[in-house]
Amino acid sequence: MTRNTNFVILSFGVVDSKSDNVLSAKGNHSLGVVKGNESYELLNQAFGDIFNQINHLNKLKHIKVGEKIVNLEIFFGGDYKFLLLVFGLQNATSNYSCLWCKVHKDKRWDMSHDISYYTSVQLKRSIKDIHDLAGKSKNNYCCVARPLVEIDLDHVICDELHLMLRVVDVLIDNLMEDVLEWDKTEDMCKKRSDERGIHLNNLISTIRSCGVSFNIWQKKSAEGNASGKYECTSLLSHDKKILLQQLPRKLSTAIQEDSCSEVIQIWQDFYELYKTINKEHLSEEEINNYFDKAKAWVKLFISLSPKRKGYNKSRVTPYLHIMVYHVPQFLRLFKTMRIFSGQGVEKNNDVARSTVLRKSNKLDSTSDVLKLEFRQRQLREQERNKRTYEKVDGSYWESEIFKKRQKRRLDHI
Repeated sequence: MTRNTNFVILSFGVVDSKSDNVLSAKGNHSLGVVKGNESYELLNQAFGDIFNQINHLNKLKHIKVGEKIVNLEIFFGGDYKFLLLVFGLQNATSNYSCLWCKVHKDKRWDMSHDISYYTSVQLKRSIKDIHDLAGKSKNNYCCVARPLVEIDLDHVICDELHLMLRVVDVLIDNLMEDVLEWDKTEDMCKKRSDERGIHLNNLISTIRSCGVSFNIWQKKSAEGNASGKYECTSLLSHDKKILLQQLPRKLSTAIQEDSCSEVIQIWQDFYELYKTINKEHLSEEEINNYFDKAKAWVKLFISLSPKRKGYNKSRVTPYLHIMVYHVPQFLRLFKTMRIFSGQGVEKNNDVARSTVLRKSNKLDSTSDVLKLEFRQRQLREQERNKRTYEKVDGSYWESEIFKKRQKRRLDHI
């Protein structure tokens, strides 16, 4: 949550296909907050009672509110590390790191299978299967602990927001590696007085031209010397969505010509896939088309491996595998993934972070987060109504505002 402290927040929201309330902080309510590094032991110790109540309600399938019986259908989600911990699996770099199937990490790149291949009895995971395998020391498919939550895995939803964030991270890393290798090759033949790192600076300028604050720098070793490893600015989800929308048409002047068209297509096609995932309702035909396009996208991705670093088969991460073979299953079941987005959860986390940094005396920050949210919920009827605002000029908000901000930044330099 902050640079010096870690908090884990467990929250819930009411899913409604007719409302986007769950996508806001107000549509998510914190059940518990604990300070510490995210681990299976911490989650079990801190949230064990909450998980037991969730399991109880999941078995009952209903809850009594006053004199009324309300039917329940419980879904579970979060970032991928959190899901693996809760369901007792090893980390995302383990051999069998997919939560929904038993694909080996060396086989994730294989796009030759049909849409139902990983839902077969031999490959599909289940809660019972994880329980049984967790007791084994060998051949346990990376199941190392009992699941803390007893919810069927078809109701454990991959978060589309984190999927987008992690895939864009891979694409940006590949751009960095490309220009760094390009500069390294050309700089060897340059005179000492010639400028170096031209292509890296060009890439930084290209990304900044999209209206995103971005930089790349070389990490220093423990002795303060150059390490040869590079890092870049950690971008927010909004910034990455801007890059997906604007960067592809500007990349032609920033990357090497022999792979330029393929790289641009990779960025453009992923943006189209992400927009499909975020649609409010998908037909069966659209889902099948999505699956075909997702497979083609991964094939295009690994086809660049002979030319460029970062596009080899090992870079097909769990999220890429999930995007191709498991997202279509969720879409078939629920016709959308938008209502399960983690956007509201992240916004709720931002509110909690603001509470810790600005509204807490730090003596008991976790308690302050829950107390403040409770007070706000109790006083929600007294909240001031926001003034309505209609965007008259849509083009201004889509492009002109970014140009004005960019000009303002340049004027300050």
